[in-house]
Amino acid sequence: MATLHDALFSSLNPEQLTIYQQVVNAISKHQGGLFFLYGPGGTGKTFLYNVVLAKIRSERMIVLAVASSGIASLLLPRGRTAHSCFVIPLELMENSTCGIKQKTHLASLIQEVRLITWDEAPMTQRFAFEALDKTLRDILGAKDDANRSKLFGGIPVLLGGDFRQILLVIPKGKRQEIVHACINISDLWQFCQLHTLSRIMRVNEYTVDGHLDMRKHEFNKWVLDIGEGKVPATSKDGEDEPTWIKIPKEFIVNSEKSPIETIVDTIFPDFTVRQEDEEYLRERAILTPKE
Repeated sequence: MATLHDALFSSLNPEQLTIYQQVVNAISKHQGGLFFLYGPGGTGKTFLYNVVLAKIRSERMIVLAVASSGIASLLLPRGRTAHSCFVIPLELMENSTCGIKQKTHLASLIQEVRLITWDEAPMTQRFAFEALDKTLRDILGAKDDANRSKLFGGIPVLLGGDFRQILLVIPKGKRQEIVHACINISDLWQFCQLHTLSRIMRVNEYTVDGHLDMRKHEFNKWVLDIGEGKVPATSKDGEDEPTWIKIPKEFIVNSEKSPIETIVDTIFPDFTVRQEDEEYLRERAILTPKE
């Protein structure tokens, strides 16, 4: 009988499979380690987390799935925000630690954890990861003194995110202050194994027969170029920096009927609406009336 893990595992692409195997091997061999899953939106980071989570939990092992934001945590099975899970202080400093005490239920749970996944890591200040590292070394060190010298106490940690997207917020902070507070500036980063996902899965570039759809390919490339600052921006009156991006005409879907109906027809050309649902949508002007 196929399990959830088997169903998800069969859908991994070669890039995802390589990362999956490295993380699972680190767990099975008790090697620990810090991994970072880097890729733009739509490359399947969340999907890969879910496959790893299904694998570990199917073997009755404990894994903590957290994210920097509440929205991202909802996409992970039994996910939580990192701050609530690890009792991370709201005001972080270089010498901060997490509010987890020895001989508590949470400390006992952490001693049994085999993996930590942390999505949207670039949105969190580096002091949070350093605080967790110090705390885990202390908690795991109570079980085995050798863990005090291991990264995160010997627990493998899989971080993920995209530095092109929203970074952490520093109140009234300048660009250099925000960059200096990122995880890749931390001393922990030198021990990190960086893995990159590049194939966009959300907008599939390939047709059913395996041919490359150039329009979708160019769209994916354009989106990445925006994130990397390669697309020139313009500014309007009163703006300090140019922030407006002009969308090329070939990527614009022109609508002669309901905009929502046009979007659905373009993205899901084979999508059909039941007759009773069609009547409901037309009554509310979401679909255009029949001629």
